Amino acid sequence: MYLVRGIGTDGILSLLMADSFTGIGKEQIASATVGFRLIQNIGSVFGSAIITAFSTDHVRIFKHELKTGKYQINPDQMKYFSHQQLSNIRLEAFQNGFLVVAIASLQVTVFSLSR
Repeated sequence: MYLVRGIGTDGILSLLMADSFTGIGKEQIASATVGFRLIQNIGSVFGSAIITAFSTDHVRIFKHELKTGKYQINPDQMKYFSHQQLSNIRLEAFQNGFLVVAIASLQVTVFSLSR
C-alpha cells in the first residue's frame, strides 16, 4: 500500500511542481519553491489531522458504547475485543484518509492534464 501511495504521491507532486514553476522568471524560483513546500507541508498536516479527528471520534463512540453495555462480551474476552475494535478503528481511519488523498490526487491529475 505504501508503494502505491509513494508512486501516486511522487507522480502528483512532480506534476504540481512542474506546473508551479511554469511561466515564472529566474528571480521568482526561490519564492515559488518556498511556496510550494509550504503548501505541501500544510497539506500533509491537514491530512494527518483529518485521520486523527476521524479516529478520535470513533474511539470516543466505541468507549461510550462499551460503558453503556451495547456489547455483550465475556469479561475474559473484553481485553482482546477492545484491542481488536481499536485496531479496526485505526485501520478504518487510515483507509478513509487514503481515500481522501486518492480523490484529491485524481482531481489534481485531471486538472493538470487538462491544461
